[in-house]
Amino acid sequence: MTWEMSTWMDRLGWLAGLAEGFGILVAIVAIIVSLLTFKRQHRSEGYGKLDEMYFALQGLAMQDARLGNPTRHAHEEKFPEKYDLYASMVWNFLETIYDRSRGDTHLCETWQPILEHESLAHRDWLCLGKNHKRFKLQFRLFLNAGGFTGDRSPLFGQFADACSPSDPATP
Repeated sequence: MTWEMSTWMDRLGWLAGLAEGFGILVAIVAIIVSLLTFKRQHRSEGYGKLDEMYFALQGLAMQDARLGNPTRHAHEEKFPEKYDLYASMVWNFLETIYDRSRGDTHLCETWQPILEHESLAHRDWLCLGKNHKRFKLQFRLFLNAGGFTGDRSPLFGQFADACSPSDPATP
């Protein structure tokens, strides 16, 4: 009888060890799934917030189409003040893209074309001495280096050429 009890206890111990191992495996899988879900949700929220911001900027440009082509309208009365505010908003948005997208390949791919389009459209505003200092040096260097795609981007080297030689963003 003692022998049977010992075998029975061994079997229970083996089953308990197996159940514990299975529990650990399930916990590891749950952690991995949670991390992947969090990353996907974070990317989705990041995209959604950037999209909302850009939609608001586009709404302003639709209300006054001159904002999209400021050099043609610079001489118009009161336009420079309005454009100054709009351009500041655009550049703050572009710096937000830079801040939120770094390290996220999907966001970088999504927002690089917008970064290029808006940066080139409003480059002259940024290069004014009073304006370029409003933004981080790392951001300005990032733009001059071509953004997320580097030397394949039409941004590459554009800010060194457009901004004054005394600009710290010029390499």
